[in-house]
Amino acid sequence: MEPIVFYQSRLRLSALTLGAAMFVALAVWLLVSPDVDISATATIAAYLCIPFFGLCGLFGLSRLVRRCPALIIDDRGLTDHTSAISIGFIPWSDVIDAKIVTVTVKRSRQKYLRVSIRNPNAYVAKAHFAARYLLRMGQRMNAGTLVNIPQFPFSEKLESILPPITAYIERQSTRSGASLT
Repeated sequence: MEPIVFYQSRLRLSALTLGAAMFVALAVWLLVSPDVDISATATIAAYLCIPFFGLCGLFGLSRLVRRCPALIIDDRGLTDHTSAISIGFIPWSDVIDAKIVTVTVKRSRQKYLRVSIRNPNAYVAKAHFAARYLLRMGQRMNAGTLVNIPQFPFSEKLESILPPITAYIERQSTRSGASLT
């Protein structure tokens, strides 16, 4: 079967890149402007803001310049490249379940495609140091689930992405069940 490929929305990537650049510019302005008197806490926040949003902007810019698939679904498995810390290829034999969840924080609601996998710690161990830390933190915040793909980067709805994943999971469980008998 042909791979099903999803790309990140160019408009949303542009908004991410522009927003990150604006935060970096604001932080630099706060630090270098002689007319602005800010507290020590604000100074620390500005210094932290520059590398964080700088990296966010570089990620967005790299995705705009080098257009590569964010999510690939094929016979072998699921390949997640939706963020800078995505874990990459996951074979169907490691995928347990996939569902859409809505996370609400104050007034903000964000939809995620939550993919439960076998041996998540093995995937965390393969990641580089900074990604390992962020993956573990995300895992604690998301009920132990390592793969949480947000709706934000896609122009397609998650409801259109979930059915092929579910079909492959069902096929895999049918194969596994048949091979056990």
